[in-house]
Amino acid sequence: HPAALAALGRLHARAGNWEGVLETFLAEVAAATDNREKAQKSFKAASLLEERLGRLPEAIDRYLDALQLHPGFLPAQKALERIYEKAGRWADLVKLLERELEDTREADQRIALLWRVARIEEERLSGLDRAADAYQRILELAPEHLSAIRSLGSIYERSGKWRELVAL
Repeated sequence: HPAALAALGRLHARAGNWEGVLETFLAEVAAATDNREKAQKSFKAASLLEERLGRLPEAIDRYLDALQLHPGFLPAQKALERIYEKAGRWADLVKLLERELEDTREADQRIALLWRVARIEEERLSGLDRAADAYQRILELAPEHLSAIRSLGSIYERSGKWRELVAL
């Protein structure tokens, strides 16, 4: 019956019946046995909710479902990053990036993610201690990372943490 669901979805799409397409995607999620396939269908449902139906809170839930079913599923990750950034949901974006960090092993990718976390914490959330922590984590991976050293030094100076500044 997956072929029948796909055909039904195409019929709904041709007719511009986006609610029908959504129902079909959700039925495909329920019918799928593989988590990757469920994640893919959840992503499609989320995209439809976001782009055609304008139901952003439901779209976010579906994108999160896709990531839970298939951690590291890049299309869902990027969609959520875009939505959170556009909406100014900085704390949610930091949580999402931290979750991505848990699944990332390559040092350069970890540094890039930590840099984003640090900048968001420092510039958008005024979380200087959390930003300093992210910069420290960068320096553990790349002790000569000049931008992290400068940014961390600036935080220490603004915070009056003179011992830490001198030790840096």
